[in-house]
Amino acid sequence: MTLEVGDRYKEPGATATDNVDGDITDKIITSGKVDTSKKGTYQIKYIVKDSAGNLATAIRTVVVVDAKSDTPPTIKLEGPEEVYITVGDRYIEYGATATDKEDGELPVSINKKVDTSKEGKYIIKYTATDSDGNSKTVSRTVVVQKAERGKVELPMTPVLSETEKKKLLDAVNSIRTI
Repeated sequence: MTLEVGDRYKEPGATATDNVDGDITDKIITSGKVDTSKKGTYQIKYIVKDSAGNLATAIRTVVVVDAKSDTPPTIKLEGPEEVYITVGDRYIEYGATATDKEDGELPVSINKKVDTSKEGKYIIKYTATDSDGNSKTVSRTVVVQKAERGKVELPMTPVLSETEKKKLLDAVNSIRTI
């Protein structure tokens, strides 16, 4: 049985029958407690004895989980998951945002090693860790490639997130009011 922290534990009980005594459910002794205020694994033990002195036991395991604290953060990459640039161009970092059910917005650490002077495939890792120690990592691939002959390369234009668009629009509107 699995419960969430804060749920109410209702003891479902057990039944017992004996081939001679019949229904001996009323003779079951129950022991153990479930504390739903904190996560953990709890056991409820059921013991019953028939008229001949034969014992039977059963154990119910109850797991109390904290879905909020057991869930890692969510990371959203700003911009594309895969970026293509030409050797010698500058790489523009789009960034990422992270949120957590308990902690709200979280900082994102970026492991960025892109050498734009050399052809290659580079993986940038974005990691966020919440206050419970749950972490999540996502990645972006940056491909640095040689320019093709006869092909005109346009400079990479960053894609703005909705938040960045709003900030830019607010800045433009504040200039208009001056």
